Amino acid sequence: MNTDTQTGSKCQSCSDRTGRFHLKHAGGWHLKCGMCSLMDGPLIRRSAKVGIVVGTVLVALNQGGALAGGSFPWATSWWKIPLTYLVPFGVSTYGALSNARA
Repeated sequence: MNTDTQTGSKCQSCSDRTGRFHLKHAGGWHLKCGMCSLMDGPLIRRSAKVGIVVGTVLVALNQGGALAGGSFPWATSWWKIPLTYLVPFGVSTYGALSNARA
């Protein structure tokens, strides 16, 4: 791993270089605390892309017939589609942070 570690954040843990996660950015590696890592723009964008792609595939597989046929029970199952996108987003974020632990 590149030893050129920068903070890229204004929180005290990150400023003291006591962060626990090494996150890669265009300018090099950033050492960040857990909260700053969860709010890291590039990490969120990558996780969102994964959530959108995988979520769309899962919605098409699991709910596609009901949605196309017009028989989807919106009154009782409205929460299934957002959750289908949220789960891969969470898994992608968890995987990235697990891999970035310092």
